[in-house]
Amino acid sequence: MSADDTNSLCCRRSNQGSLYPALHRLEQGWIEAEWKVSELGRRAKYYRLTASGRRQLAVEAREWERMASAIGRVMKLA
Repeated sequence: MSADDTNSLCCRRSNQGSLYPALHRLEQGWIEAEWKVSELGRRAKYYRLTASGRRQLAVEAREWERMASAIGRVMKLA
């Protein structure tokens, strides 16, 4: 996924000023970045998960499921 793709997907929900600093922090171990030429002929930064990033993604996904399940139980009581 290129930075342009990430921007188009994420910035609708996120302030652009926070996206790139967040990606930069993730580059400290969970993602790797590489500059390439996009399909449109523009330079774009492409990101991929590292092995550590894949492990962390699994941890975060489990935590998300746990939280979503808890919220679902609370909503059934309301």
